[in-house]
Amino acid sequence: MQVQALTLEKFFTLRKEEIFNMIKYAKVANEETGLCHVGTGTNTKFYISVGMTELDVELSEVDGEWYLAEKLQTDEYKQKLETVTEEKQNLEIKQQLEEIDAKTIRALRAGEADKLAEYEAQAVALREQLNK
Repeated sequence: MQVQALTLEKFFTLRKEEIFNMIKYAKVANEETGLCHVGTGTNTKFYISVGMTELDVELSEVDGEWYLAEKLQTDEYKQKLETVTEEKQNLEIKQQLEEIDAKTIRALRAGEADKLAEYEAQAVALREQLNK
């Protein structure tokens, strides 16, 4: 019997698919956008009693809300997701630049001139990523 190793990356990819795309008890709150109220527990009798049915829903990576899976397959959603992803990346780069600025100031105050070139190189690389 051969056992396959499950890497952390593969595990989290599987968990993401399991969490983000599934059949759940849900009720459509907005027909146009596909926004849903979703029952995330196991009390199916309760969900049925409040008018929920089993629907194919996905957790949006844009706003963290549940939507009908078919509504998240549109080009408009994919463009929005790409924009949000880019904005997140830019924010992370800006935060890294702020950290480098703080390190640079500490190095200047401590008289550690040898670290300044390293920090400047890091900052230049991050600014290039930001300006792509």
